[in-house]
Amino acid sequence: MSRRRKVAAAHVNHERWMVSFADFMTLLFALFVVLFAVSSVDQQKYQQMTESMEKAFGVVPRQGDGLLESRPGIPAQISIVPPVVQYPPMNPVKTSPAKTTEQMKNLLKQTPELAKMMSLRQEERGLILQLQESLFFDSGSAELKPEALPALKKLVTALEKMPLSLRVEGHTDNIPVKGNFGSNWDLSAARATQVLQVLLNHSKIQPQRLSMAGYGEYHPIAANNTESGRRKNRRVDIVLLSPRADLQEPQNQGYTTQTPDSLNQELESKLSTRRN
Repeated sequence: MSRRRKVAAAHVNHERWMVSFADFMTLLFALFVVLFAVSSVDQQKYQQMTESMEKAFGVVPRQGDGLLESRPGIPAQISIVPPVVQYPPMNPVKTSPAKTTEQMKNLLKQTPELAKMMSLRQEERGLILQLQESLFFDSGSAELKPEALPALKKLVTALEKMPLSLRVEGHTDNIPVKGNFGSNWDLSAARATQVLQVLLNHSKIQPQRLSMAGYGEYHPIAANNTESGRRKNRRVDIVLLSPRADLQEPQNQGYTTQTPDSLNQELESKLSTRRN
């Protein structure tokens, strides 16, 4: 008779909880390690790592950093940078517009020959000294009449004492020009240049205070359909710019201190050297 083998009873493992507990403790330890590492992060290395990762992934740098709180309960350090605004330097004005007008009126009273050749006109951009074309130039010519030069020199002497910027403007009527000039543009610019040369050669006015413009027939002060209106439009204006109008002029940044003559001499010297 065969013997039956006795089957051993299964052993109940009461230590399974230790495996789960060990896993839990490992995760808990890792959590504390991470928390500690975050609390003591090196800001410089963190910033370098962030920038390198942004470059690697092509991330656009964030805008407005620092506007939010850096940490809960601790306000971020926000530094407000004022906008950079560049204003053109304002030249010191020692003469008010009203005083300038009064000075010019007194000059015309004291100089009758000059009073016959020019008139005053006040505009928002400044005081206009209007020179009559027929008394300064022949028709279609840009050469100053010799008899007009003495009176013009007296005007230049008075302008020399006024610390204002001056603009010489040439104007014509709408009749097409004949002679050596191709258009009214050329004639108006040439006449303005002639008056500008008198300001430069017969006074101590700084060239930086001077400018010139030729407007041709396109800025009339009277109708061109009558002879009297065309006569008024043929003129050369010397504008004593107001402080506000002067701000619109190009500013001298002082990139060169050379005079035009010295610049021309230097250029001529270089050209002569190349020819030789």
